[in-house]
Amino acid sequence: MVEVRFTPGGHDRTLIRAGRGGPSTWIDLVCTDSAGFEDYYAAAQELIRGIGVRPHLGKYCERFDEPDLAGLHGDSFSAFKTLVRAHDPDGKFANAFTRRLLGSPASIRGSNYPADGGA
Repeated sequence: MVEVRFTPGGHDRTLIRAGRGGPSTWIDLVCTDSAGFEDYYAAAQELIRGIGVRPHLGKYCERFDEPDLAGLHGDSFSAFKTLVRAHDPDGKFANAFTRRLLGSPASIRGSNYPADGGA
């Protein structure tokens, strides 16, 4: 199943939001085969990566990582990482998901940012 939605522009208060920067079209791919959804979404992610689409980070986006987000969000991504450094200098809220999307601990904060994501 495919769901298509549209949102107007003017929603630019977030730095790495999928719909930042103007009117957006949202395409939601719904797989009803729970045994094969990984392959379905993997193929879809490769397609959208090829055309420069920003993924919704709250959805299944296992194949996107820090270089992808840096390329898709540019200066906004750098600003977001600056906020991470300012508000979580010890990496207390880091985990495998955030390390994949924001880069290695060293790229966030240097040696003060724990590799295991903290507590």
